[in-house]
This record gives sequence, C-alpha cells and structure tokens, in this order.
Amino acid sequence: MKKYHYRFSAVLAFAALFIFGSNPSAFAVTTPAGQDKLRVITGEPKRNGDSLFSYTVEWRIDEGVTSRATGIFFIKGPDRPKATSDIDIAKKMVTSLNDGMEQQYPSWRGVLAEYVQGKPEMSLANKAGFSFTSVTIRDYSNQKMSFDQMDKTFASTGVKVAIDLVLTADVDYIEGFTIYDPAKNAGHQGSIEISLDGGKPVVIKTDNKTTAQLEQEIASALGPGQFSPTPLFPNLLDSDNRNNKPFDGGEVQFTNLAAKTITLDINDPTLGALTKFQYPDTNQSTDALNPMTMIMLLGLAVAGFFGYTTYQARK
Repeated sequence: MKKYHYRFSAVLAFAALFIFGSNPSAFAVTTPAGQDKLRVITGEPKRNGDSLFSYTVEWRIDEGVTSRATGIFFIKGPDRPKATSDIDIAKKMVTSLNDGMEQQYPSWRGVLAEYVQGKPEMSLANKAGFSFTSVTIRDYSNQKMSFDQMDKTFASTGVKVAIDLVLTADVDYIEGFTIYDPAKNAGHQGSIEISLDGGKPVVIKTDNKTTAQLEQEIASALGPGQFSPTPLFPNLLDSDNRNNKPFDGGEVQFTNLAAKTITLDINDPTLGALTKFQYPDTNQSTDALNPMTMIMLLGLAVAGFFGYTTYQARK
C-alpha cells in the first residue's frame, strides 16, 4: 500500500510541476481590489425637461471572461416641480448600476459602486479577482461633472480618456414614444467648458457649430487632446435602445493625460456628452488556466508519468 501512496504522490507532484512549468500564470496572484478606480463628482442639471443619463462599466474576470453592467435613469431639469439634485444623481448612479448587475451571476459582479453620504460624489472600484476594461458615462442634462482616480494621474495608470459630443435630440427620440424633430439639433447657442486639475477652463462657444467642429476646437485648445475619427473603443450595446448611441464619426481623445482630474461643463441644451475611460487590459496576458485546460494537462501529466515508469520497469 505504501508503494501506491508513494506512486500517487509522485504523480501529483510531477503533474503540478508540469502545469506550472508550461504556464506559470496558472498560479498568478488574484487582481487586488481597488486596483482600478473612477470617482465622479456630479452637478445640478441645467437642461429643462427630463434628460436621460446612463453609464456602462465593463470588466474582466481573472479567468479571462468579460462582463458588463449599465445603470440608466432620467434626470428632472430645473423647470420641474422637484428637480433632480446633484446628490440625487450620485445616489441614482449607485442604485442603477447595482440594479444592472442583478442580471449577472453573483460570482460575475466585479464592480463596487459607493455613494459618499451627503455629497454629490460616487466612486467605482474593481472587486478582488476582476479588472476594469472600460467605462462610458452618457449625460444629456448639461450638468457639470468631474472625473478622477482619486490620487493618481490618468497617464500613470495607463487610463485613456475620450469625450464624444452628441446631439440630445437624437437621444430624445424613442420610436413610438416621441416624434423626431431635426429642428432641435439646429441653432446651438451656448458654451462648453473643460478644465484639468481645477485650472482655468477652456471655453468653446457652440454657436451653430457641428459636434465635429467643436471636438476639433477642444483638441486644439487642450494640448494633451487630439481629434480622432475613430472611437477609443467600440460603443457598447445595451438591451435598452435609449442607451445605444451610434458613433457619430469623431471624438476628442487623451491617450496620455498627465492630470488627476478632468472637468466637463456643457451649457447648451442641444448637446450632450459621452465621456469614456479605457483601462489597460493587462489581465489577458496573466489569465489563469481555465478548469478544462487544467484537467487536460493533468491527464497528460499522469499518462506521461505512468508511461515513463512502465518503460523503466520493463527496461
């Protein structure tokens, strides 16, 4: 009996050495919680009526599978009897994303969304064993919003940023519910203000300019930015059609932003903004082996060991 115990232990040891030698990442350390972050400071809506707000977070499980969740809700403008406050928006961002994650398997829910009590502030962070791939925030309420990673620059963490200006009339239209009115896209009258690290904002007048023209002006005014005719990453589709905004052919991209905070303030009811964050997807090169692959390798290791010992015994 001792001989079989010894032989079985030898098989396991040989298999472990074989698997580790062929793929050291099989024993890779789990991605730590809080590695990827995004803090959002919300503002008071300036656009009248009900405005759509939504955002999508996509993450990768350490085994390599990607998943995503979307939070979506409406913001009541200043003309409403009970307008949505900046604090209410922060609260709704948390509850709506948690509702979106209810559609996921519990073991796949990789995002922790937290609201700071009594403040117009919420934060996103990855849970242990998950890492962010991208975040897209879509606002059509003309609120002032700030984004940061709390204590690091976007460049130092490898996070790329993009701003895609869109026409709110395109989003307002829902087939069978409202009537599409092209006139709502005409006659822009207002401004866009963007600042980095709380510095003096760059002010762009929106008067009768296309979104592409405005994006090109922003890129020229902000040294780190550049206009791109292709998106930072493909627009993420959602089951709710109100959340699906096709790429309109241009956006401002910051691929190496040496700033901790970026603030966007739109003062034009015909315009909205998609603010995008792309995180370095380093998980792909350090994915652990999936269970089926490990079983196959273990089987090969066991077969190889017994083949070798049988050969030695006959020899």
